Amino acid sequence: MGTAESNRENGCPSGMNKAGGKLGASVVVPTHNRAALLPSSLEALMTQDYESEYEVVVVDDGSVDETPRVLADWCRLYPTRIRAFRQENAGPAKARNRGARAASGSFLAFIDDDCLADRSWLRILVRVADQSEAAAVAGAVINRDTGWVGRYINKESVINHVFSDSGEVMEIITGNFGVRTEVFRTLEGFDEEIRVAGGEDTEFGLRLVAAGHGIAHAPEARVYHPAIERTASYLKMIFRHGRGLRTLSKRFPRYRIRLPLLRFLWVLWPIRGWPVKDYLRYRRQGIPVTESTKYVFLRYLENPVRLLGFMRGR
Repeated sequence: MGTAESNRENGCPSGMNKAGGKLGASVVVPTHNRAALLPSSLEALMTQDYESEYEVVVVDDGSVDETPRVLADWCRLYPTRIRAFRQENAGPAKARNRGARAASGSFLAFIDDDCLADRSWLRILVRVADQSEAAAVAGAVINRDTGWVGRYINKESVINHVFSDSGEVMEIITGNFGVRTEVFRTLEGFDEEIRVAGGEDTEFGLRLVAAGHGIAHAPEARVYHPAIERTASYLKMIFRHGRGLRTLSKRFPRYRIRLPLLRFLWVLWPIRGWPVKDYLRYRRQGIPVTESTKYVFLRYLENPVRLLGFMRGR
């Protein structure tokens, strides 16, 4: 496949089931330079126990590794299940929209290319949507924590949906999210102006709620996110989130960081004694002294890194 957006599907099917009707669900997977991780993700998606017909639509966002070859191989293995497209690198929002446009299912399930879905993931996601009559469903993202950085991520719920005090889903992440196709297309999908992996899912979730749609929670619909073990990898993710926040703040004022005083105070917040409060909070939760200290240090580093991302923008 070439570098331009391609409508060719490597011999994969049109997306209609054997009876010629619409599929029950379409799983949309954006991918970029994840040739090593993508096979495991696809293997988990091929063994779903979903009762109806479903498809997996993968959009290669301009990968320069072996991703095109990997996708071609998987299309040959599962010619009635996987459809693959390619576009010039433009970010996950555009890749997800590309997959959603091609999807034939009445329900869209989104997952990231480095996540592994439980065998019951899709079935539970769709069942909760049907039973709740909600427009969208947020499943559980289980972050593996083989090191202290991963444990910090879980402790602070960094890679997770955002819930209100009453337990309602207010902001979503697309590592595990489903929405009715008609609703998604009415809202015109993700904001493609956000080109990085960070903020485009929050922006869509906020628009979804603002339009009066509910988001059901399906904690039993689980996907597993690989462990983030290195501080540099974590801060790189936070930098991307800051970049996405820049565009997000244009649409939703509460996400704005005003110049110059607030940004300055945001970076220098330790002068207010917050590190001590955070340290004591971690210690009360039974976290050892050394690890609590690392958590506080990482929590502080987030602020200037996110700020740099915000200043960089999309």
